[in-house]
Order: sequence, then C-alpha cells, then structure tokens
Amino acid sequence: MAKLKQVMKRLQMALISKNVNIKVNTRQFKSDDTGRMLTCYSVTERKWSEAKRKMTDQEVLKTCSTVEVVKFLAKRLEELQNESES
Repeated sequence: MAKLKQVMKRLQMALISKNVNIKVNTRQFKSDDTGRMLTCYSVTERKWSEAKRKMTDQEVLKTCSTVEVVKFLAKRLEELQNESES
C-alpha cells in the first residue's frame, strides 16, 4: 500500500511538471459493515469553465481504490506524452 501511495505522488508530480493541475484528496471513514477505516480518493483537475468564465476544479475520478487512482494518473500522463509526440 505504501508503495502505491509513492507511485501516486510521483505520477501526480509528473503531471504537475507538465502543467496539468491535478489534486488527489482523501477522505477516511469507518465502515459499518467491516468495522475498519476506509480511504476514499477524489481526483480533481483544474480546467477552464466557459459557463463561469474562470478556472474551476472538476472531479474526474472518485473511488476507494488506490490502484484505480494510480491507473488513472498513469493513463492521463501517457495521453499527455502521446499529444506532445504528435
């Protein structure tokens, strides 16, 4: 688990270095079913909103899986690298 969090932070830093403002927010709560603490992740990206005519944070992923967050960030970074190559 700790290694995945390190990978998540490295991917986030790589995206930030490419001028993509990504935030990974966490929220913990106790599950009534299992009686353990669960961590949920909310990934937001800062984008221009035409309706509001300003930069806003738009939620792009909401999950309780660290693996899904890492996969999403890796995919987003790969998309950016493919755009810069073309």
